[in-house]
Amino acid sequence: MHLIDLVIQLLHHSMQILFTHLRTEILHPEKGKNSNFPDWYVFKGKPTVVSHKLLQREGREEEKHLCQYNQIGNAVPPFLARAIAEKPIFSIIN
Repeated sequence: MHLIDLVIQLLHHSMQILFTHLRTEILHPEKGKNSNFPDWYVFKGKPTVVSHKLLQREGREEEKHLCQYNQIGNAVPPFLARAIAEKPIFSIIN
């Protein structure tokens, strides 16, 4: 085996190790923070999506609720909710 082949194999192996340990998804606390939720805010439920058909087939319908990612995605960010709520209050006061 030539030296160049060994170097290529070593680089290939190193890249596989590197990329298998990199995290590519954003976790739900990070998504919540990006949506202006405070650090102490707790999202209930499972962190990932569970198929509703699977839950029904296994008789686990009580677990049918939004996962944390969907809760964050469907929520109105707190700063936006506050701005929307303050608008009518200011108009009533003035």
